[in-house]
Amino acid sequence: MKKFFFLSSVVVLLIACSPKGGKTTATTTPAVNPMEAQLAAAKTKYPDATTDQLKKGTIVYYGEACTRCHGAKEITNFSAEELPGIIDNMARKAKISVEEKDAVLKYVMGVRLASK
Repeated sequence: MKKFFFLSSVVVLLIACSPKGGKTTATTTPAVNPMEAQLAAAKTKYPDATTDQLKKGTIVYYGEACTRCHGAKEITNFSAEELPGIIDNMARKAKISVEEKDAVLKYVMGVRLASK
């Protein structure tokens, strides 16, 4: 009889302490796609910027021209005012097309402006 009384007390305690049924509302922050944030930031300065341009700029920056001679630079170390001049100067040295230079500029500006 003591075992029964003990077990029933444990069951009652577990039921009383368990979470109540009903609706629970979890507040989670939706994941932000970095490319979307960069595009929105780039569009503040370059309204014609597209996702494809930012992707192309990423490829040129990391895979083709910019890192051929030096490692990738931390874009946020440069101001938004400095970047266009740096990109112009480096584009001549890397001998990239105007289209590639434009893509890199929009990409780095998107990264820089989105980091604020």
